[in-house]
Amino acid sequence: MLLTYTGKSIRFPEVNVRPMGRATTGVTGIRLEKTDQVIGMEVFPGKETIPADKRKKIFRDILTISEHGLGKRTAVHLFPIQKRAGKGLKAAVVNSKTGNLKTAIMVMQNIDQVIITSKMGQVIKLPLRNIPQLGRATQGVILMRFADKGDSVAAAAVLEKGGEEEA
Repeated sequence: MLLTYTGKSIRFPEVNVRPMGRATTGVTGIRLEKTDQVIGMEVFPGKETIPADKRKKIFRDILTISEHGLGKRTAVHLFPIQKRAGKGLKAAVVNSKTGNLKTAIMVMQNIDQVIITSKMGQVIKLPLRNIPQLGRATQGVILMRFADKGDSVAAAAVLEKGGEEEA
């Protein structure tokens, strides 16, 4: 799965990417507009493994965070499988309120917290469970408010659960 700065995404099977040598340019994953760029890529199995213990909560979500601090989690199964080299589908609403997408990270049940950093050094750490799971064509909720109006999200990272809590 590839995600772009302007909120587009494409999901395709790995078998559609043929093996090549080191000195080659590769294949096209997604067709980009002139002002767009890829901000994230995730590789994951096509089939989700279902545990024997049905009580365990298992999920695979894409966490998207925009420049102006809005974010959401979207289940991977909501992104349909396509052929590679397409223009992609909407992964998030991108407008003047949200700004463009800044980061896209795969999160699963072993992730506990998210750390978001702004360009001016402001940092926030919040639990993953506080970020709602929403559809593809939504803008998300406010995850970070900025002290300075000119500030924006620079990066985000995720933290796994501690040793004994890990499943």
